[in-house]
Amino acid sequence: MLAPRRCGRWTGGALKARLRGSLGAYFRQPVETRDYVAAGTAAGISTSFFAPIAGILFAVEQGSSWFSTGMLWHAVLAAGTALYVTIVLISVAESEGEKVGGTALHV
Repeated sequence: MLAPRRCGRWTGGALKARLRGSLGAYFRQPVETRDYVAAGTAAGISTSFFAPIAGILFAVEQGSSWFSTGMLWHAVLAAGTALYVTIVLISVAESEGEKVGGTALHV
């Protein structure tokens, strides 16, 4: 089993530096991290309770001390997309004869 240190030694650290520079630079900023956590929260609440507006409001309320319109739009897009994908997956499962859940899940 190879430890992460071993890979860095083999490549001289170049691979690790390249991955950190290209992939991690955007998500190291606290503003983007906060926005995407709020969007994930909105998506989770939206799909769990079939309530996209409640998910958006919960995400806005949790980030209210650092509210921005970008965070609001990320939350709206994530909640809408997550609910749409959930509805599509439920309808596909029901069309194949699977029973998905209780009466709350019949869309």
